[in-house]
Amino acid sequence: MKFFRKAVILGAVLVIAGGAYWFFEIKKKKEKAEVEKKEAMLVEQSDIPIVKLSLAPKGGEPIILERIEKEVDDLEETGGGEEIEEPHEWNILSPVETGGDKYSIGSVIRSIKDSRREDVIYENLDKMEEYGLGDPGFLITFFYEGDETEHGIAFGVKSLDGKKIFARVLGKDKIFSIPVDLLGTLNRSLFDMRDKRIAGFDPADVVSVSLVSMIEAFMLEKENDEWYFQPEGIKASKARVEMYAGSLSWGSFVSVEEEKGEDFIRYGLNAPRVMVNFKLEDDSNFMFVVGDMIEEGEARFFYATRTSDDMIFQVQADLVSRLLKTKFELKDRRIFDFTADEVTEITLEKEDKSFHLVREGKSWKFEGMEEKLERDYRIDNIVRGIAEAEYEQVDPVKRGSSEYDETGIENIFYTAILFFDDEKSPVTVTMTERDEETNKIWLTPDNGETAYFTSGYFVSNFPETKEDYLE
Repeated sequence: MKFFRKAVILGAVLVIAGGAYWFFEIKKKKEKAEVEKKEAMLVEQSDIPIVKLSLAPKGGEPIILERIEKEVDDLEETGGGEEIEEPHEWNILSPVETGGDKYSIGSVIRSIKDSRREDVIYENLDKMEEYGLGDPGFLITFFYEGDETEHGIAFGVKSLDGKKIFARVLGKDKIFSIPVDLLGTLNRSLFDMRDKRIAGFDPADVVSVSLVSMIEAFMLEKENDEWYFQPEGIKASKARVEMYAGSLSWGSFVSVEEEKGEDFIRYGLNAPRVMVNFKLEDDSNFMFVVGDMIEEGEARFFYATRTSDDMIFQVQADLVSRLLKTKFELKDRRIFDFTADEVTEITLEKEDKSFHLVREGKSWKFEGMEEKLERDYRIDNIVRGIAEAEYEQVDPVKRGSSEYDETGIENIFYTAILFFDDEKSPVTVTMTERDEETNKIWLTPDNGETAYFTSGYFVSNFPETKEDYLE
């Protein structure tokens, strides 16, 4: 009993000692580290958003930005039900009025909030002039939402080794040394901070596209969510037109020549290479005009302007190439009107060999065999290749035309017969041998009445034996 009592007392002493160690050693060290971390922050931490920002380099015009809250009908939530940050945009108010780059501005704000000092050089500002802080080399100021107090950081001269820079924080009577890298992070140019998107519209809002170039002219109109060339009424590829409409929304300019263009002749914009107009759902129009080309070494650029603000700027040559499309490139050139998922059975014939396969769920099996195919992805590749085939380079060739014999479509090398669950009739597709250099084939779905020139990448998956798919 005496032994048990001693053991209990000893255990209690150990618990108390352990608790004391945790409190005085671990907890206190953590608290000290937190205090030191907080004191090392250059700017006091706040969850309140910054809504105004000014970047003022010495001798230069300040860049003044303002945050604009976007109106939303309903409060957005995350998947877990937590409220997310209200959507917002930034506008540049000076030296020009234009949209701001939300991501570049966000990066500057994060750098402000994460900025740290290294040492306190002076506990007062008596030597402010000596450290270049009377007329700072760079001054960044900002306002929190609902607060009229100006906050900011002034940057003076660098240390002799160039690794530190002297700074003061508005509202604090101290001179600090901080890593010089912070200046590079915060001292951004107008070009850095501005929205560099060429067009701000949503591609989904485009209802009409008109193009005039040195090689082509056409107009596209949207009808019931499909696109058609007008006045011909020829169907266009929805995916390609949407990509085309998005080329300017997703594209960006690389430099600004004139904020408000006046000398259009100087840049070749009076005799444009390309003019493309996008009409939007609200009946507004956005026109993009391309002028002269500039070569810088191996790189090529073009001068361009837009109707939204008449700014003259440079764009990369590949953006212009994406706009220089022909009717043929934008046409709906799909050969078949079914999808790969609709195919339930397929017969594959190559010369004198024939194989019939049946789909079971997402897998394929040879008819009459229970053994699972180890390489059924090859069947999927054939089915998808046929279902999504588009004719390329030339329009379909009809029997009897002068070009028909050149297709070689009557020299059948591959045959695929596709079957469907619904009442749709089977589709028989015959194909020529694949050209090894171009990887192209000619195929016909109507017994040779029409020949289509298309990619034949999938025909390499036609089996020689059943073992090709089973092993």
